[in-house]
Order: sequence, then structure tokens, then C-alpha cells
Amino acid sequence: MLPPESLGWTRVKRKRTRQELNRGFNKGDSLDNCLESCCIIPSIVPVDRSVSRDGVQGKAVFCLPEPGCGWFQGYFFPENVLDKIDEDEENVPPSNSDPGATPETIVSTDARSAINNRQERPWGLLAAEKEIDQCCVDAGYLELDISIFHNRKEKSHDNDGVSTSRTRGDKPNSVSRQPILVPSFSTGGDMMRIRSVGRKTSKKQKNAEGLASKESISGTNSTEIILSFDADKVITGKQTEPYLKKCFRKIVHKVKASHEDEVHEEAWRLLPDCAIVVGWMEVSGNADFLVN
Repeated sequence: MLPPESLGWTRVKRKRTRQELNRGFNKGDSLDNCLESCCIIPSIVPVDRSVSRDGVQGKAVFCLPEPGCGWFQGYFFPENVLDKIDEDEENVPPSNSDPGATPETIVSTDARSAINNRQERPWGLLAAEKEIDQCCVDAGYLELDISIFHNRKEKSHDNDGVSTSRTRGDKPNSVSRQPILVPSFSTGGDMMRIRSVGRKTSKKQKNAEGLASKESISGTNSTEIILSFDADKVITGKQTEPYLKKCFRKIVHKVKASHEDEVHEEAWRLLPDCAIVVGWMEVSGNADFLVN
């Protein structure tokens, strides 16, 4: 088993090193002298989990394949999807134990089985990094476009006229649903703290949602999606294996397809610089998008 890797200040040391917080602050290339707007990092207010809010709360898990990849994927498991969230501090059980016994409920069942066996679905998350100055990236700051894929149930009727629940995306009578794009920023490197900066809506989405103009968006919060995420733990090395196998099999399959000579390798060996980030997420707003 690989030795535990230090979190340092902002990033788990997977491949490239990260500068120290107090390094070079009096030099010309320091963050203090950077004129990029991204270096003026907004203060982060932690999510107060004891406060009741109008929104959806739950656990989220992200897979960061490697440093500098430019994107990362995840799943959001709302509280109504999770049967139980075990708050045990340990990340993953020993490799010779059943991955289903891990304290993280999200690892005890992968996203596909959650879709098939539960009444509600986990939400898909895809974050694309925007291009910003490297000094901002080195400080653990990222600007992101996060796409949220929320497959909602819709009412349908069987042959007897009885109303039943159908999940969008199921066939037949499936209804295509566009993901919601939420511009966001992240601080803390791999120990991510993500906050949205307001939702941008495409012209196509505006028409689909019956929005008349940009003015109607700016004058109301009815379509705004607010997202926040606070990482609880960052998992690296061999301990990522159950997460990769259970939640991110598509990523593993794609890597195996490009490494045919290593097809039987363990997933974590194929992605040695991968980091799994687990934490608490809240998605709020008055949009119909949040309604199950």
C-alpha cells in the first residue's frame, strides 16, 4: 500500500508540487503583485449543515483523474437518495475486505445500481476548467463551468389509466432534458470548496423554460441555481480503488481501452495520480430544475 500523501496547503501531492502559502510574497512574481482578477479570491463561507434552507442537500463525490486534466466528473447523492450517510472518519476499508462495507454509503452502491434500484437518481456532475492565469491555478484557485444532469421523474399512465412515476431518460416516452450550466469557482486545490457565481442560461434554454429575455433573469432569482460544495476528505493511491470501480467505471474503461496491455491492472494503478474528493453539497434555487 502506498504511504499516505500529505495534503500540504492546497493540493494532494500527486504529480506536480504546489508552492507554499508564504512563498515569494515579497517577490515580483508573487500573488500580491498579480493583476489577474482571479487572484482576488472571494472569502468562502462554509455551509452550515444545521440550517434549514430551500434546496437539496447531500453527499457528492468527484473523480479528479490527474493534475492539469482540465475537467473532472462527479455524482451528487441527495439525502433522499442516500439511505444512510455513515460519518465514520476512515476513508476505505482494507483492500482484502468487501468494498461494499466501506463507511461511505456512496461506495456501497455505484451510480448505475442507484439508478436501477432506487426511486430517485443521483445527479451527474461534470466540471470543465476555464483557462486562467497559471499563478491562480498554483494558488489552488479554479474557475469552472459545472454541468448538472438531474434526471427527474415524470408522470405517465399505464394501460389501465393508473398514474405511475417514470424517470426522464427511461424508454419508452423518454423526454430529453438539457443539463444546467452553473459557472463556479473553487479554492483549496484538491481539498475543494466550490461556490457558484450565478447561473448562465443559453438562448435555447430560455425559450424552453419560457423566459422572455435577459432582463427577466436579472430581475428575479426564479431561475438562479446556487451551488456549494465543501470537501471532507481527499483520497489517493490504492484507496481510490473502490470508488473508481463503483462510481467511475466509465473512466476506468476508457483508460483500459487505451492501455490494452494493462487491461487486467487494478483501476488505481491505471490512474496513479487520481484523487477522489468526497464532501457535502447543497444545490438551491427556485428553478423547476430542483423539483423531483
